[in-house]
Amino acid sequence: MLLIKPLPVAGLSGFAIFIALIGILMSLFMLVIPVIYERYDKFAQLARTLKEVRVSFILAGTGTAASLLTGLVFQYTQFLTRLI
Repeated sequence: MLLIKPLPVAGLSGFAIFIALIGILMSLFMLVIPVIYERYDKFAQLARTLKEVRVSFILAGTGTAASLLTGLVFQYTQFLTRLI
């Protein structure tokens, strides 16, 4: 039994929240993996992979592109609603 009912979220707002959470989780992932490797010697292969510049560039570029896409969709939606 849920004590708290989840709030209904519209499609575009839900997408924006999802992209924001994915961005936070990706940043947390990129920050935590090297720390875990340094302290506990776990995730050695993953930490070595994240140290490569091209992998970090791809991950950062993907996050930036997703955020820009969200902003573009919001602007497009606002523009269309003002025309109507």
